[in-house]
Amino acid sequence: MKNKYKLTALLVALSLGFAGCAQEAGKKVDDAANDAKEKVEEVANDAKDTADEAKEDAKDLAEDAKDEAKDKASDALDKAKSTLEGKLVLRRSLKAAHGEGSFARIAVITDGDKIVDAAIDEFQYFDEGSGFLALPNQDEDTEFKSGNKSGKFLGSKVVNDEKYSALMKEKAKATVSIADNYKAIQNFAKGKTIDELKKVVAGAEPGKAIDSVTGATLVDTKGYLEAIIETAEDDENTSVFEANKANDIQIKQSFGTAGNKNAITDTFVVMEDGKIIAANIDEYQYMEGKGVPNSDKKFGENYADSKKVLASKLENNEAYSKQMKDIAKAKHTLRENLNAIEAYVVGKTPEEIKGLVDGNKPGKPVDAISEATLSSTVGYLDEIYKTATK
Repeated sequence: MKNKYKLTALLVALSLGFAGCAQEAGKKVDDAANDAKEKVEEVANDAKDTADEAKEDAKDLAEDAKDEAKDKASDALDKAKSTLEGKLVLRRSLKAAHGEGSFARIAVITDGDKIVDAAIDEFQYFDEGSGFLALPNQDEDTEFKSGNKSGKFLGSKVVNDEKYSALMKEKAKATVSIADNYKAIQNFAKGKTIDELKKVVAGAEPGKAIDSVTGATLVDTKGYLEAIIETAEDDENTSVFEANKANDIQIKQSFGTAGNKNAITDTFVVMEDGKIIAANIDEYQYMEGKGVPNSDKKFGENYADSKKVLASKLENNEAYSKQMKDIAKAKHTLRENLNAIEAYVVGKTPEEIKGLVDGNKPGKPVDAISEATLSSTVGYLDEIYKTATK
């Protein structure tokens, strides 16, 4: 019996010993878990602090970069203004000023923020056999003509003033021709500042003529004024020049081919006292790239191939110049070539330009204009001459 009690006591002692060990082990596990938890929380807090600091640093850097960019832009603007002080600027652009079936070409001459002169024309497609006049390179089997949808050709509303105005009278009871409407809008803009025109536009009702624009009865008069304002503020396609008297200058314009079969040349020349004081050239060609306004709308429905849109070479200067480099190893961009030609004619008479044209062979660069390497240089000079003597 004693042995039995001894055995029981031993078993109790052992179980108590094991329980104590288990409790101690459990306590160690709990302590280790708490330590691990504290370390995790500490690392997490450190990481959060680091992230917050990095976020603040990034924010500060972004603000610094923004301020620096703003300062540079302001300096560039001040420099540009000082460079243009006392000079005139001819700007051109393409706009959708009236509906979706045409696009407008706007030219504006500014003296600071004042409009000195403006020119408006619009282009749309007409039916062959309709009696309307086509722009160049569409009266035969030319590459440009092949870009038109079958039975269509591109025309200028100003060139077709008489016939187009008769159509306006027939369909809308118009009493003022399209050319006279454009002239009225242009004359209204002359002598006004950009801000003055903006105030007129802000108070105008879309789809209605503007009473203060005397002689203009077009319901989209507001759109044309907006196009003039936007062009006057656009520095993409410009010619900077000087004149003795800004009010005595003449702005002339014409369409040609520059001797090529794949494009229409659109040339502006500014004259004073019988001399050329500025010139600006652009061309329209069917190509892959950024199309003229409304290319993705009704106007573009007249393309033979939707992938080859009617486009301005100036507005596609980068892509077009890359092709010139890839195909013909050109060293200068199209814009640089045209600018060199435009700069050369400044200060010369039309007769002097004609002499250069007659003294050089078409299809080759002109030695006198070293920075112009285009094979059509003679053609562009001829377009300038024709425009100046128009």
